[in-house]
Amino acid sequence: MRWSALLLAGGLAACGVRRDTSPGAATRQTESGEASYLAPPRATAVRVGADGGLTIFGTAPLRSTVQIVSPEGEQARAGVDARGGWSVHLSASPQPRLYAVSAMLEGRTVHADGALITAPGAAAPAVTVRAGYAASPLSLDQSTRIASVDYDPSGFIAVAGAAPAHTQLTLVVDGAPAAVGQADQAGRYALLAADRRLAMGPHQLQVRAQGAASERQVTLEPPVALAAPYQSWPGPDGWRVEWGLNGGGVQTTLILDRQAALRRVGSG
Repeated sequence: MRWSALLLAGGLAACGVRRDTSPGAATRQTESGEASYLAPPRATAVRVGADGGLTIFGTAPLRSTVQIVSPEGEQARAGVDARGGWSVHLSASPQPRLYAVSAMLEGRTVHADGALITAPGAAAPAVTVRAGYAASPLSLDQSTRIASVDYDPSGFIAVAGAAPAHTQLTLVVDGAPAAVGQADQAGRYALLAADRRLAMGPHQLQVRAQGAASERQVTLEPPVALAAPYQSWPGPDGWRVEWGLNGGGVQTTLILDRQAALRRVGSG
């Protein structure tokens, strides 16, 4: 299986679970309804070390082993504690890295819903990405800010970031409202401009929340032919990461730098 196909196997459907066909499997499944299903692992938070290395925290099924693998061959493993938590350390890198995350238990493997991208120096040092969705920052404070922008070659975009928990949000693109949504309990949001197809080139983005707005100008660029599961470049907005989709196609994730502009605006 190609690495990129393995990467996004869990992002499109719950097809990352491999059935237990070992002797006695049917008996175990009868004894426990959970025997035929493993919840996918999740990366939930990140901590940046003094050396630039990252500690990734997450959740996974009890007694499982979590594995993080990059196309370059970097690997990290961790056991899951009694509360279902795990953590792994990733060495510092001057470039973004993309990782597949999986959990293994009793001969079965389940892949995370999407993949993990680390981004040195970005407002969000690590995000999870999924085909057709906005990236999800692992750790951000809850001030209103734009952390990442995902788009496809057709020009449909999704914006993600942080805001105070449960805040009502409006995404404005080039001065026109494009989407509405709400920050979740953790203060993260994802806004999909499903009815707006943008041309390649510069665009002004604004996320409004209770009288405040976070603004960024970003530039959409056509994807280039992928020679690997992913590729990345630095740019005026931050990091541009292109990654291959299972079955073909490319999605681009802009992981923005820390220069988010926050200002007060009128009500609404």
